[in-house]
Amino acid sequence: MNPVTQEQALDAYRRAPQVVRDVFNAQSTPRVVIDLQHQYGLHIDQAGVIGKQLGHLLLGLANPSEFVANVKAAGVPGGVINAIVGEINHKIFMPLRDEMRKAGS
Repeated sequence: MNPVTQEQALDAYRRAPQVVRDVFNAQSTPRVVIDLQHQYGLHIDQAGVIGKQLGHLLLGLANPSEFVANVKAAGVPGGVINAIVGEINHKIFMPLRDEMRKAGS
């Protein structure tokens, strides 16, 4: 996929349901990335890629396979990527799914 422009990201953010914007803006979201960085001994640039790609996932600008490919390109080993995907799914996307169901989205 081509790099996401700032305009594309802003447009996707504006179109996203409020519950997605709330998760995108929550203090807990970057905390998950920081915890992953410490847990898996990632470099700051690798954590930055994870954070950026997580934002793209939340806004629908990337799919999970693109997330994995971009994190792998940042030098994160495959086994670690699988664990990271599991953690992100458990800590961010499952609660988001539950909130979207409650909101009727």
